[in-house]
Amino acid sequence: MQSPATPPADVFNLGVLGVAQALGLSAMSMLFFVGGIVGRELAPRPALATLPLALAIIGLAANTFPAALLARRLGRRRAFVIGALLATAAALVLALAVSRGSFAAGGGQEHAGSAAGAGRGGP
Repeated sequence: MQSPATPPADVFNLGVLGVAQALGLSAMSMLFFVGGIVGRELAPRPALATLPLALAIIGLAANTFPAALLARRLGRRRAFVIGALLATAAALVLALAVSRGSFAAGGGQEHAGSAAGAGRGGP
């Protein structure tokens, strides 16, 4: 008995899911890599360089259970969209903070000139 041929849509979906998983897994590596470098440049003290990354991991762990409850109440698709929107908003705030050289996203330039190397033997 011959097995049925795989429809082209299934092959396409498999490719899309494979690319999405690869990008999703690489995002975590980039978060660790870039987060440490940016934190080192913006932190007022080197000991605080990985504090934002640590807080992001703690926030992720703390929100896992509430996210599951939200998915149960609203459905997985709606909960995912809400999470994606919140993540996008957070990424925009973080990008703004980095562009302004702000270690604390809400404040101004706490460590003025840190990107230029001030305080680390720079001008």
